[in-house]
Amino acid sequence: MDVSIKWQQGEFAAQNQKGTVVRMSDGSNDAATPMEALLMAVGSCSGIDVVSTLEKMRQPIKDLRIEVSGERRQEHPKYFEKITVKYIILGQVEEPKARRAIELSLGTYCSVSNALEPKAEIDYLLEIQDENS
Repeated sequence: MDVSIKWQQGEFAAQNQKGTVVRMSDGSNDAATPMEALLMAVGSCSGIDVVSTLEKMRQPIKDLRIEVSGERRQEHPKYFEKITVKYIILGQVEEPKARRAIELSLGTYCSVSNALEPKAEIDYLLEIQDENS
């Protein structure tokens, strides 16, 4: 796996081998900061796992929204000490199965969240919304 990063006009353009570009900066413009991109990666990585696992469990998931928040150290290096991932699932999904899918993701399958431990404590919140309610 390789990516390239090019500085251009006050921000960086990070590009994967497929040509997808992600804009990043120091936060002085509308591009994502690298630390925001890291939280996005945690949520996306885990979300891929959760959807896949729930589908294998034959859970009728209709939609998934993920909100990720991080608390950083005050001193340098200002890495994340705590990350909370909130999963908002739409569908008639059984809560124990949803929790199992999340725990499998964060504990085993999600390479991004696992790369951040043990420096970052990662926990989660779960909200299931039944589309028939």
